[in-house]
Amino acid sequence: MEYDEIRITTRREIGICRDAIRKLENVIRLLEEKYPHAGDVFNDQLNPAAPVPSGDQTRWQDSRLALERWRERLREHLRIMEM
Repeated sequence: MEYDEIRITTRREIGICRDAIRKLENVIRLLEEKYPHAGDVFNDQLNPAAPVPSGDQTRWQDSRLALERWRERLREHLRIMEM
C-alpha cells in the first residue's frame, strides 16, 4: 500500500511541477515579447540601447532561475516514477 501512496503523491507532484513550469514559461514569454531581445538586454546590464526597468529584469532573471529548479524537480519525480 505504501508504494501506491508514493506513486499517487508523485503523480500529484508531477502535475504541480508541470503547472509551475507552464506559468513560468508564460511569464518569460510575455517579458521576451515586451522586450524582443530580452536575453541579450537582461544579461547585459550595461546595454544603454535598450533600457529595461529593473523590476522586469529581476522578474525575468528570477523566473529563469525558478524555471530551472522546477524542471529539475520534475526530472527527479519522473525518475521516481520509472522505478
